[in-house]
Amino acid sequence: MKNLYRSVFVMALVLMAAAAFAQGNERQISGIDISGSWYNAGGNGGDGQPILAEYGGMPISESARLYALAWSPARMTVRQQQCAAYDPSRQLHGGGNYRYWEERDPVTQRLIAIHIYGQTTEAHRTIWMDDRPHPPAYAKHSWLGFSTGRYEGSVLTVYTTHLKRAWLRSNGVPQSDQTTLVEHFARHGDRITYMTVLTDPVNLTEPYVRSTNQFRSGRQPEAWLYACDDGEQDVGRRDDEIPNYLFGQNPYLREYADKNRIPLVASLGGAETMYGRICDEYEVGEYRDMIAIIRDRVQAMINQGATVEQVKGARLTADFDSRYGADTGPWTTDMFVEAVYTSLKQGRPKAGATK
Repeated sequence: MKNLYRSVFVMALVLMAAAAFAQGNERQISGIDISGSWYNAGGNGGDGQPILAEYGGMPISESARLYALAWSPARMTVRQQQCAAYDPSRQLHGGGNYRYWEERDPVTQRLIAIHIYGQTTEAHRTIWMDDRPHPPAYAKHSWLGFSTGRYEGSVLTVYTTHLKRAWLRSNGVPQSDQTTLVEHFARHGDRITYMTVLTDPVNLTEPYVRSTNQFRSGRQPEAWLYACDDGEQDVGRRDDEIPNYLFGQNPYLREYADKNRIPLVASLGGAETMYGRICDEYEVGEYRDMIAIIRDRVQAMINQGATVEQVKGARLTADFDSRYGADTGPWTTDMFVEAVYTSLKQGRPKAGATK
């Protein structure tokens, strides 16, 4: 009997050692812990108070633009629009308080998931960190979708699919149920840089990139609930009566553009409005001044008999190169200087003359 007890005891020790060895050699997930309470503190991601027919900086497709221009704010008084939830990017780029916490295996302490609670819409989201696969394409979609995450160095990267059809912006710009979302959480002490890359093959012609700064709350926030009811519903409307503007009849089409004195095309969005920016009269004047100054410098060297290569070598644009210069691409600084030189050598045509 003693030998039996001794054998059982030895076997138990062997099994415990094997389990400890396996656990010790199991790859542990590493990364910076973002647990805690946070709030937004600015960036270019928030929806804010969007204005009708203002889609600048969004790479929307032509069909998305037409959809948004046909959208009426009264659409939000329809029954199914009452207290609608948000998708993850709109949730975290928006306002309110957020709470992040980890879920770990009670035995191995391996990270299973990261949870996020958002005050707006009282949304509870799960980001799975245990390498589980995403559901098949035919699986049910939800407001928050299905999210999996991993650490890339100290940055938490999250990939989300199976999102419901929602809004890219609260002025009628749609987001389809084919949208996928990549999020990056980069913590710097008591600040998180939250960056999203949203891809929608239906409503966007290229990915839509936004970022928001989040700050750690100094104390536990008291506001965690979302006071929403169906008070905006128009109960006297038929179910098949959906407010909308007919094509070409949106009364607010030019309101934003005219108020801010910008071209209408700049307010209607598209990928071309994402790069560079719309300038006002002062900034156009600054560019004009630069051209006039360089013109005078080139003319002075022409008067001294300089060749075009000598003018290029003199670097007459040096004080403007950091802002306007380029060494590569379709229009370089040398090409600009040569164009100025050539036009000055040809001279200005006399009044009434044709070229």
